[in-house]
Amino acid sequence: MGRRRLRLGVVLILIVLILTAAVLYIRPSQTLDMSYTDIVWKDKIQQIVKTGQPEITFTEADLNNLAKKGLAEALAKKDIPVSIVGAELHLNGNLLSIDFNAEWGFLIAGGTVEYEVEYDTGQLYLTPVSLHVKQLPLPAEKLGLEPIVVDLSTYLPEVIQITKVNFEGHDVKVRISVDLMEILNYLQTL
Repeated sequence: MGRRRLRLGVVLILIVLILTAAVLYIRPSQTLDMSYTDIVWKDKIQQIVKTGQPEITFTEADLNNLAKKGLAEALAKKDIPVSIVGAELHLNGNLLSIDFNAEWGFLIAGGTVEYEVEYDTGQLYLTPVSLHVKQLPLPAEKLGLEPIVVDLSTYLPEVIQITKVNFEGHDVKVRISVDLMEILNYLQTL
């Protein structure tokens, strides 16, 4: 009887140690938040007028702000058991990598999800490529990670009509069709 209790005690201690190690392993290695600032459209549109170039460049910082805003809005509409408490986006051509921190009850995990991004007729299509918690690959499709479609017009002022999107390194260049009078009138309302 004494040996059985000793073995049970050792097994329980090992289980607790393994669970503790797993919880510590998945903890985020970086502090991320969901704060964002709105894009100052006046500056971007004034740049079009100054340069005469019908294009807007979105930097990685701009994309982070847009992504966090969109993510916050999307998560508010869904009833999921996991809370995304921080995110940071990285763009490399048409490969979008999002570092995230998530909470599920008392568990806090850090991970990375990657999407392949394509543009077609006003829509961004994000197709999941991979999902990792730390270095552990997880099956994205089994965890409910689905393709995402983003309607760009919901994020842009009405005077901007997109004609083409190019993914250039860490930036996105958006070519637009412009009516200079409409843009000047729009600038006066800001």
